[in-house]
Amino acid sequence: MITFRTSCSRCGTVTVPQAAIDLDENGYRFRCPGCARTQTRPAGPSVVQMLTAAGIKAAVADPITEDEIDRFVAALDDADWFERLRGLPGPR
Repeated sequence: MITFRTSCSRCGTVTVPQAAIDLDENGYRFRCPGCARTQTRPAGPSVVQMLTAAGIKAAVADPITEDEIDRFVAALDDADWFERLRGLPGPR
């Protein structure tokens, strides 16, 4: 089993198994084996490369489609585009 050495803000240096690490476009996240708190860390290119080389799959947000861009640009022609935008629900 592959493990990674990282740090917990409460416990200090910890060893985390590969299966406990989640990787996304903002960095990586893990549950500390010592205190069970979820920890989030930024991940630069070298860290992302190391984690993906070890088999950790990065979660990627759905890409914006060309159709969505076209609809957005067309909506900007409406006088009330900003009020309609403010009425949209926040991130999921």
